[in-house]
Amino acid sequence: MKKELNELQVPLMKAYQPEEFQVALLARVRAQNERLRPLIEKVLGKPDLDAKIPTAEELQQLLFEEGIKPEDNLGSRAIVEEREK
Repeated sequence: MKKELNELQVPLMKAYQPEEFQVALLARVRAQNERLRPLIEKVLGKPDLDAKIPTAEELQQLLFEEGIKPEDNLGSRAIVEEREK
């Protein structure tokens, strides 16, 4: 996978007009995604597109059932602690 990632490095892009740059950048990202997709699926497996994505309320309920209280702000606190290191 590392070899494939290294091969994706492209020389610096020429000088584009702003509109051209956006189109070129989008095309480059799409091409890279298509080249990487098989590698990512090989490592992580194919995504389960039929899986039900929980709503915010369902996620909050699942967290509450695990004993995580919203007022504890665990996610925010962890981010702040890491930033302060």
